[in-house]
Amino acid sequence: MGNLREIKFRVWDSISKAFHYWGNIQNNKFNDFDLEHYTLLQFTGLKDRNGRDIYEGDVCKYKNYKGVVSYQFNGYQCKPNNHNGLDVLSYREDLIEVIGNIYQNPELL
Repeated sequence: MGNLREIKFRVWDSISKAFHYWGNIQNNKFNDFDLEHYTLLQFTGLKDRNGRDIYEGDVCKYKNYKGVVSYQFNGYQCKPNNHNGLDVLSYREDLIEVIGNIYQNPELL
């Protein structure tokens, strides 16, 4: 059996303006799970060149290219506004860097 991608999530809480990570989600440490102010974001299974997990909603940099990670067409892409996306899975992880996310760093785009 080949390598399986680790399945984990993080949740953006629009009220507290903070992320809740997999350990808290998995251990059900949420008392109030109001779906209206939570956004569920999945781990891509990849790490960037600094060893940081890459999630949906992250802003990644590849050479001089920046974009937001999202799931499209059966794979993860790093897509800037109004442009074609890059298939994040087809590039070497040591060249991709997470520089922020669209929730805490919208000015990066």
